[in-house]
Amino acid sequence: ITERLLGKISGSYDASNLDKALEIAGRLATIKGEPNKSLHQVKTLLREHDLLSVSLDRLEQVLNLLRLEDIDDKFVTVDFGLSRGMSYYTGIVFELINEEGTYSLGGGGRYDDLAKSFGGEQKLPALGFAYDLEHVINSLEGGYKDQGFGGKRVGSTLISPTVFAAYPKALSIAKELRVDGNKVEMEICGRSLEENMSYAKSNG
Repeated sequence: ITERLLGKISGSYDASNLDKALEIAGRLATIKGEPNKSLHQVKTLLREHDLLSVSLDRLEQVLNLLRLEDIDDKFVTVDFGLSRGMSYYTGIVFELINEEGTYSLGGGGRYDDLAKSFGGEQKLPALGFAYDLEHVINSLEGGYKDQGFGGKRVGSTLISPTVFAAYPKALSIAKELRVDGNKVEMEICGRSLEENMSYAKSNG
């Protein structure tokens, strides 16, 4: 910070870099739409400025996982101008919108640095979201239907993929189990097998 400040004072700071960054950020913030189209527009913009597109890899992986969950692209909008009120997010943020697109049902995102900022010794993979309960209830009124489980809970399961490539299969298994009314939790914290066994036992 000191070196950059001294550079500005001495007049050696190149203000054109800031202007260029602001231009790119401004153009990025206007890109919004169907996943493939939006990603193509962003990659084109990055290529124009000789920037790498590796930062989009995780976003593409998440979008592919949504497709495996039978969530059609027509129900997904990628918005590079979307932001959330809290500054602790470190990755993808999202918002859930009602079918008519008139109000938000909730949202959240990834925040791996939050635990450390509160005194933790290391980064902890984390994500979270919150529903707008009033909006959720309003959207369900008149449209709620019994799913046929009759309150029955067949079992409680923890699924723990050991590598990222295993997530598609893990999501498929979770989906099959949930059809029968099982409570299924997906491990996303990078715990060891021993830690997962302990966690599963302590949580039934």
